[in-house]
Amino acid sequence: MAGKGQANAVEVASPRVPEPSAALLQAIQNMPPRNMSEVKENILASVAESPSLARACFYCKPVGKRGNFQQFSVGPSIRFAELAHQHFGYLWVRTYVAEETPVGPKKNNKVQPGTVVTETVVFDLKTGNITSAMDSSPVYSENRRDTAMDRSRSLSRRDAIRDLVRPQYEAIERQLKQGVILGFCPEGTKEEERLQQARKQLWVYLKRKFEKLNVSEHQLSNMVQAEQTIDDGYVKLLGILNWLNDGNADKVHEVFPPCSKPPVKDCEELKDAPAEETPAEAAEKEVAEPKKKAETVDPRVEFEQRVMGQARKANLTVDQINDIIAAEFDTIGGLGAVAESDFDRVHDHFLAMAEGKG
Repeated sequence: MAGKGQANAVEVASPRVPEPSAALLQAIQNMPPRNMSEVKENILASVAESPSLARACFYCKPVGKRGNFQQFSVGPSIRFAELAHQHFGYLWVRTYVAEETPVGPKKNNKVQPGTVVTETVVFDLKTGNITSAMDSSPVYSENRRDTAMDRSRSLSRRDAIRDLVRPQYEAIERQLKQGVILGFCPEGTKEEERLQQARKQLWVYLKRKFEKLNVSEHQLSNMVQAEQTIDDGYVKLLGILNWLNDGNADKVHEVFPPCSKPPVKDCEELKDAPAEETPAEAAEKEVAEPKKKAETVDPRVEFEQRVMGQARKANLTVDQINDIIAAEFDTIGGLGAVAESDFDRVHDHFLAMAEGKG
């Protein structure tokens, strides 16, 4: 018997993998080939029709730290692997616990985690090919062992299915990003407006969820702008959110660096924003008050004031302004993030909306 606290591994025999007999191979040959176009369409349609499924299709896996902040690899999640399993069909899947080590005693006030190792074996009835994958997950307390085991099973199952049908899986994976974003599209939206509306809804969802984790919109914007495209940033945030909700919410401070500059001051309604002066009001003011010494006006301040004035006339809130800028000009972070080269285009867009032409 092992001494108290001693971490001895417990190995479990793997399940017997079915060997393809001559009769089975003949039956496989008589099966109709897997229709990959249909599989792909069914998977992407399932994602696009379900916001709850879209939210769960990406996962960020920690891959070390840069300084004090966690770095991630973004990829399809367990939920997506299960969806692929469902639509690929003809897959025999078995998962078992291959090894366990108990949680060890504390050292230097730190818990020595145990581990749970699972292996998944997948047999493709269409081709007779067999693959397997293993996953090792840490266990920090005995009451979290079941959670760690479930996670490990799911990850080994995901990797085994992906490896078995890798060429087809990767082809679908490349189109998954847009499919996930379209999953946030409101029902009944016109086809030409679908992606634009879906991006708006996704950004609203991300802001609301991360706000509960004390992450500011400015921090989210910085994360998105660090990626190659806005959609890459959106999907990464979804994956990070799934990771944080997977028992890692206490590590949120390791994910988002503090803002390098204060966020643009926001308010829920623009009705309190200063209105633009009419030419007559400006003339009266000039007569009533001595003309002050000319001062250099910050172009960004002037731009934001002009846009806010037009937005007030169009009865838009700050959130609506930010969503319009994100959808129409691929810029996250609201007015404060608009490039100076786009000032005129952005202002003209809101001017048209104020005049009822947008």
